[in-house]
Amino acid sequence: MDKNVEKKYDAEFFASATAVEPVIGEMDYTNTPEVTSRFLLHPGSYLLVPSTFDANTATDFLLRLYGWTTKFDCW
Repeated sequence: MDKNVEKKYDAEFFASATAVEPVIGEMDYTNTPEVTSRFLLHPGSYLLVPSTFDANTATDFLLRLYGWTTKFDCW
């Protein structure tokens, strides 16, 4: 299991040089209840960050991941 699975990521992490370039780059951020996207990702570790349109608003998220490979690990 990846050692970063239980790690907490704070604002400092995202502002630091150790954070990598976002996979999706820039896209329109809209106030909709559902977002669907498709990405072709190279093998590696990725950090998914669900967020709300309104800052400091907590809510539940449903995240579905689909993969086309013989090995798909998700923690």
